[in-house]
Order: sequence, then structure tokens, then C-alpha cells
Amino acid sequence: MVALAVAGCTQQVPGTGGGSSETPPPASTSSSANRPDRPEALKVDGIDACKVLTPEQMQTLKVQRTVPETNKIIGLDIPLCNFATASAPRFSYGVGLVGSKGIDYLRSGGSNLDINDDEVSGYAALQTNLTGVTTECVYWLDVADGKMLMVEYRPATEKESREQMCQKAKQGAESALKTLKTLQ
Repeated sequence: MVALAVAGCTQQVPGTGGGSSETPPPASTSSSANRPDRPEALKVDGIDACKVLTPEQMQTLKVQRTVPETNKIIGLDIPLCNFATASAPRFSYGVGLVGSKGIDYLRSGGSNLDINDDEVSGYAALQTNLTGVTTECVYWLDVADGKMLMVEYRPATEKESREQMCQKAKQGAESALKTLKTLQ
């Protein structure tokens, strides 16, 4: 949780879940001309972040525990679920649902993020880390206008290369995206 602490993690509150009757916005391209069309727009409001990985996906990713919380990340209160290992080697995936800002917010300036453009399952994504921090990798997916899915991978007991961490973060993002589509 290094980046969360450095990025202003100031609050930890047990998460709440539940459905929402809100309909997702229509699929579209967002404001950046070079961004691909979304396969479909996905809602994130009212979705329990701890339901975004299925038990089968958790087994594939080798995590066993879930810890719901709300964290302040990049200036936003984000409903988050940490999917963590129960024994060594220790690592975790943080899955967050942002319903108030889109990925362009990450580029809006004033942050200390290193940002790389990517794509996950047809959705525009930004792969980020805090400048100078090499202990995690975070993916932010453009799932609807003004909405993001965040997936972060953090090793805790073994050193992994940036490439390994980002490959695992992207795998976690692909899994979370697949399930998020079923929770609409």
C-alpha cells in the first residue's frame, strides 16, 4: 500500500456493497482522439468492489482474502477491495471503482504519477506508478465517461521486476473487467 500511503491514503472505512438501479451510460469514445472506442460502457456506482473478482479468478490469481475499504487515492475517495494472499509469498491486488472521474483526470496535472498508455480487453487504460516508486503497478481502465476501474498489484515479500508487477496488474485488470461486465 506504499502508493496509497504516499498518494494521500488518509481514510480506511469498511466498504459497503449493493446493487444500483442506475443504468450505465452509452458506450463512446472519451475526449481523447487517440483513445479507442469502448466495447461497451460499464457502470461502477453501487457495485461492491469485493465482488469484482470471482472465487475462480481469485484462485487463478492466487489470492484468498478480501478486505473492503474506502481509500483516498489521487484526491478521490475510492471504494476499494484488497484481494490478498493468506500465506507467503505475500502479495495483493487492490480493485477500486471510481464513479466520479475518468482517466483524463489522471493527466490533469499536479500529480506525481508516471503514466503510460495501454489497452486492456479493448478498453483504454493508463498504467501508472508514483514517480520513483517501484513496489507496485496500477492500471486505470476507462470503462465509461467519467468512470474508471482501478487494479493495483503489490508484492509484499518477494521482489519483482516492474515488468512482472505490471503483467500481474494487467492480468488482474482483465479478470476484474470480465466480472464487472456481468455485474451490470
